[in-house]
Amino acid sequence: MHYPNCQVSLFHTPELRGFLKWLLPQRWNEVVGLQHMKLYIFDDALLISGANLSADYFTQRQDRYFLLTDVPELTDFFQDVVASVAQHSFLLRSGDTTTMHPSATHHPYKGDYKSYCAAVESSIEEVWQRAVESTPERLNKLRRHCSSAGGGMKIDGEGGQSLSNGTRGSRDQAPSAPTAANSSRNSGSEPPDTIVFPTLQMRSFNINYDTEVTKKLLTNAVSNSVVHLASGYFNLTTAYMKCILHATRARFNILCAHPTANGFLGAAGVAGAIPAAYTFLAKRFMQRVEKLKQGYRVHLWEYQRKNWTFHAKGLWYHVSKQDQLDEPQMQQETKPCPPPRLPCLTLIGSPNFGFRSVKRDLESQLVLVTTSEMLQKRLHEERMHLFRWSTQVNVNETFSDASRYVKLWVRFVVPAIKRFF
Repeated sequence: MHYPNCQVSLFHTPELRGFLKWLLPQRWNEVVGLQHMKLYIFDDALLISGANLSADYFTQRQDRYFLLTDVPELTDFFQDVVASVAQHSFLLRSGDTTTMHPSATHHPYKGDYKSYCAAVESSIEEVWQRAVESTPERLNKLRRHCSSAGGGMKIDGEGGQSLSNGTRGSRDQAPSAPTAANSSRNSGSEPPDTIVFPTLQMRSFNINYDTEVTKKLLTNAVSNSVVHLASGYFNLTTAYMKCILHATRARFNILCAHPTANGFLGAAGVAGAIPAAYTFLAKRFMQRVEKLKQGYRVHLWEYQRKNWTFHAKGLWYHVSKQDQLDEPQMQQETKPCPPPRLPCLTLIGSPNFGFRSVKRDLESQLVLVTTSEMLQKRLHEERMHLFRWSTQVNVNETFSDASRYVKLWVRFVVPAIKRFF
């Protein structure tokens, strides 16, 4: 049956081609790379999440959902991103057949690899550049609004673009969209208290905005701040671990899934060992934390809720209003201090901060920065809800439990394949 108002596009990573495509069974070929963005656009409203639309996400699978209304800049941007990816993807036809999009110039796995990647990069860069060029115009309108209203909010010329990747040309800026209950589109005299801007990660196409923004956030977290980080699949990249363990003195509380909350628990065949593989990675990370004597500021927590699985990911940043503790004082504390201030920044989207998110999949995320106490309280409540079901990992006790035993073959294989999950 033909549905003229519905189009289904199927992205195929260019990394899966030739002998590798022939070798990997359909169940496993997604480890090479896939479309992982979770974006739901309704007119000028954007729902961004890390969740898919399968039944368990509506019943007993923990995730995050942010709904932003009256944000045409963001919806237009993400609509253009989706359309650009679709332009280089397959189209689903009747009879379960597919064909390449009529605008596609190269085939993802039959055509030339470099030509296909360059074509996709060009399309995404055009969208990004268009959004960047419109950002100063929006910020100038915001500046005029604040001036006419006599507001005391200072709007810097770079407006929300200090978190950038510092590479070539237009890539040294991030498109931003002022949005809040007090936005410049409202008739009130108050300046907006919240700025939101998007990031993208598509390593195959030389798009690395999200990784660079995340590294800057982790690296520049001040010593008296607290970072809460959640990942449904805990497999931090080497770069992120270096940021956390060497580049900053901030406190970190990292939340991941307990094996019983892992979506692969009970899976048939080799997939059934995936929860154990993540246990092995978590143990190695905590051993490294202890070896570097960072246990006083870096803590790992596991989400465990009866009959629920954990798929939430994101980051919450709290700046302390207290004076910085010196290192000996901090080391005397064995438990993470509750953040003395509400979170002023959050990341929300699809990345898990792991190797797949950085190197293989198509990812999108929002950076939200706010001075609104009401919104900060909502962020705090969201974060508290996730952590209320968690227990802190003790490297000497947690992993010595018989239920956490990792088979020898899993320990042997994980270092070789961790870049695929």
